[in-house]
Amino acid sequence: MKKLLSILLVTALGASVLTACSADAAETTAAPEETVIAEEAPAAQDDFSYEMTDDRINLFDAAMENWVGVNYEPVVYLGVPASNPLGSSFLCKATAVVPDAVPYWAIVTVQDVGSTVSVEDVKVIDYATSSSGNTAVLADDQGEPLLGGWQDAAAEDLTGDITAADVNPVAVLATQVVSGMNYCCLVCNNGSWSLTYVYQDLQGNADVTNTVSLDF
Repeated sequence: MKKLLSILLVTALGASVLTACSADAAETTAAPEETVIAEEAPAAQDDFSYEMTDDRINLFDAAMENWVGVNYEPVVYLGVPASNPLGSSFLCKATAVVPDAVPYWAIVTVQDVGSTVSVEDVKVIDYATSSSGNTAVLADDQGEPLLGGWQDAAAEDLTGDITAADVNPVAVLATQVVSGMNYCCLVCNNGSWSLTYVYQDLQGNADVTNTVSLDF
């Protein structure tokens, strides 16, 4: 009888140990709960800035240090020209050093090759020819605007007279008086520049008549 009781006791203890081990195994092998973190949709980024920072102003001033004949005031940074990875282009308000000179817009490209900073190119926009094409036509700056029936608007700083809903000009470069007004606007789309021509009638209704790429 005692031997039978001993066998039953050992069997009961063994069952208890197996039950406890099974419970522990279940606890240690259970998959941890996954914490889900909601991801925000990436915001649209526009890394290009046409602002005239101190570094850009210093670069431009260094290149123009010995320039004579025309004073150039950088207003808008246009970026690196496709033809010259060492260059930087600027839209400038240009004024010839002569009595009663009228300001006009010019595109100045400077080049930085480390120890030397220099003016590589100066262009003006042929507003009339560009208005009917696909790409803006540039000409060498001769110290005066190339008008062709247009009035260069550099002296007026026009930016708020355009009512076309889809035009947000960085600057109005030129105007042309017709039965109403034509405007040549400088427009930037994430570093890509274009000229947008807008006609605005006498009642203030405005329509885009042409858009041409501005390559420099």
